Amino acid sequence: MAALTGGHIFLLPNCYGNLIFSTPSPRAEGWKIWPPSERNNMNKIATAIKYLQDNNPCDEEIFVGFSGGKDSVVIARLVEMSGLNYQLFYAATGIDPPEIVEFIRNYYECTFLKPNKTFWYSLLTHNPPARFSRWCCKNLKKQPLMKVPHYHRVLGIRAEESWKRAQYPQNNLWSQGKKKQMLHYPILDWNEADIGSL
Repeated sequence: MAALTGGHIFLLPNCYGNLIFSTPSPRAEGWKIWPPSERNNMNKIATAIKYLQDNNPCDEEIFVGFSGGKDSVVIARLVEMSGLNYQLFYAATGIDPPEIVEFIRNYYECTFLKPNKTFWYSLLTHNPPARFSRWCCKNLKKQPLMKVPHYHRVLGIRAEESWKRAQYPQNNLWSQGKKKQMLHYPILDWNEADIGSL
């Protein structure tokens, strides 16, 4: 449904809320039609929404990682459009720019998760973070998010960001001991232009 081979793209209501799809000829009133210049991006949006709906259960709350950045904003919008039951989670590191924190508080219903120890306290027992010593990401972001028991997690990871992320599968099963999570990356194949056009 998401691949457009010709015709028009439509937005129709369905059990999830709205579903974007294409068809060669419109025959119903009230369908919103996107012009050909916007079709490529609409195909990516439709594909991401269908991916979310196909890979996440409707009857449980989905974890959505949210940082307040452009990729997170797009992910939040796509999950909203998919009609899934979800909650945004933000790892409040204590060292993010105040403008980001204010933006999240003002525009999103988001659960703030705090680390066990602040960045400044952790500096007493760790070297300053560096490329090969990234304890801050682990301690300030990953550990607080691990406390949330949700199995299905949607994240704004894109292959374009690094060669390592380019190797990720779109559904990535993560496990550590008895803990398991299914990580979903609906915008894995999106580029900067795709992000900016939503």
